[in-house]
Amino acid sequence: GLLFFCMAGFRMFEEPAVVQKAAAALLEQNGILKKEVDALATLVNSASLTPKTNRNTFQSKLLSCRLAYKRMEWAYVYYYPSLATRINGTDVIEEEEPTEFEPAHGLQVIENLALKNTAIDNESLLKLKQELHRLSITVGNFPEAISRLTATFTPELLAALKLEIIKVTLTGFTEYDNPIMNNYLHESAAALNGVRDVLMLFQDAVSPALMQGTGDVFDKATAYLLQNKNANAFDRMFFITHHYNVLSKLVDDYASELKVSFTSYNPCVNLQAASVFEAESFRTFFTDGNPEQMAKRVALGKSLFFDPLLSGNYQRSCASCHNPDKGFTDGFPKSKAYEPNQTVSRNAPTVINSCMQVSFFDDAREASLEEQIGEVVNNPRELHNDFATILTRLESSPEYKKMFDAAFPGEAMTASYVKRAIADYERSLVGFNSDFDKYLKGERNKLSVSQIRGFNLFMGKAKCGSCHFPPLFNGVLPPLFNKSEFEIIGALETNDFLHPHLDKDEGAGPIKKAAHLKFGFKVPGLRNVALTAPYMHNGAMKTLDDVLTFYNKGGGAAFGLDVSNQTLSNRPLGLSKEEMKDIIHFMQSLTDTTGLTSRPARLPELAGDRDVKNRNRETVY
Repeated sequence: GLLFFCMAGFRMFEEPAVVQKAAAALLEQNGILKKEVDALATLVNSASLTPKTNRNTFQSKLLSCRLAYKRMEWAYVYYYPSLATRINGTDVIEEEEPTEFEPAHGLQVIENLALKNTAIDNESLLKLKQELHRLSITVGNFPEAISRLTATFTPELLAALKLEIIKVTLTGFTEYDNPIMNNYLHESAAALNGVRDVLMLFQDAVSPALMQGTGDVFDKATAYLLQNKNANAFDRMFFITHHYNVLSKLVDDYASELKVSFTSYNPCVNLQAASVFEAESFRTFFTDGNPEQMAKRVALGKSLFFDPLLSGNYQRSCASCHNPDKGFTDGFPKSKAYEPNQTVSRNAPTVINSCMQVSFFDDAREASLEEQIGEVVNNPRELHNDFATILTRLESSPEYKKMFDAAFPGEAMTASYVKRAIADYERSLVGFNSDFDKYLKGERNKLSVSQIRGFNLFMGKAKCGSCHFPPLFNGVLPPLFNKSEFEIIGALETNDFLHPHLDKDEGAGPIKKAAHLKFGFKVPGLRNVALTAPYMHNGAMKTLDDVLTFYNKGGGAAFGLDVSNQTLSNRPLGLSKEEMKDIIHFMQSLTDTTGLTSRPARLPELAGDRDVKNRNRETVY
């Protein structure tokens, strides 16, 4: 106890200088934000603001609020995420939403209320005043929460800064939190300047060369942002390859000189990795414990994944719907059901990179791969079995018993371990070495000019990157990657765009018993998307061109369908045929199944009748 007290006392003596300076600067910046919010509120509450006047003045003052917030976003997002949501909450639905839906609040809502239409009606004006009053209180109460920051140490402070650089790079250049003004390049520069301000506080603790380098690196990055006046024309790929990597390494250099390792309360991102575009950044999603032991569990799980003993009739396996030859999908709009000539209700997603989701099934009804596997086994329309039967079958096989003993030494064979082994095999199916990934690692011949244009369109004009966040390209939200998003897009029954009908599948609505989630579906991953046609939860879109045509129109609402809660903007994207081709070319660069598609050479022997012995037939899986 005495040793701990002395060590704790030493840390409190050694480290608080920069932390306390950062906290003081944050309080000062928060005061600026409060002043800007109150100035905007004064404008809105003044008699001179009418539905048709002062739009430019309002927009200017709102921009001042947003820039003041962005300078301190690094702290809000990491240390005070609930406050960040109240100040700049996105008008999207997250999987953790409660049944009683709390609408978004803050700067984005204010932006939408005032600027979405050419005039502000009286109802919107009233809501605008209420939002500004709420925002002023939230910002004003911030000093009471400053102890969360002052109690931290250098390793966590640096983690917050590195995460903000990730956030700027992955969502800062999209419409994710700046939906109408599209001033995100200016705002991203402000956010980076906020990070630089904190790093400069270390001037007495790091080398002069690092201090000089800090100024140079941030000057070049922010200059590149600010010289681009057209957000759609901004070269996001160039920023990633020429500025993000340098910014990220710079924070690593601070950790190195200060002799600290990044620490964070958030387990989903490995900040020791040099770049968020490396699979190593997400290792906690797909590794667990001792690598040698993991390999034995993967071997067992792979055998089980391809083994029809999991099904009631020995005729189906996981691979029946997740065929490695088709990117671990099956090529059908809706997968074949257990009963002959029947289908299940939805399209089979790929298993590759599925471990990089934080929830499972299109309606996010399960929170782990293990739970997802259990539901498929017990579902009468899928494997139509139970684990008591499965365990009896496995116990009849000396080979399987030997594999279990190796995978789970000293443990009894149980349903939990069956699910764990299959889940660990699925966790091994990580494809993170596509041409896109290779390009970012320096192999500049791996992407064509069309694919680079496609990536920039994907992140910009086409707005794909506002929901499918890189580098995972699913709905798991940067920079913490600890929650996922739903979207309501008004999916169609078929790709007949001339005679559109709204798909009747209500998605997460019935599961969550929440009206605001009706027709809501988890945002899927797009890695290996070129291999996984047809598309959408119902397989209605046969090609990627179909998908882009649907989004280019503006989703179901733009087709005249009744989707009152559509989260996708119903405004047309205005993509040309050539631009759509570029985006498709880019998505094709996300393909990587290398080393993932092999099947077991044979399945372990089971005791039983002829149907059991025929498990090794190719036609079974």
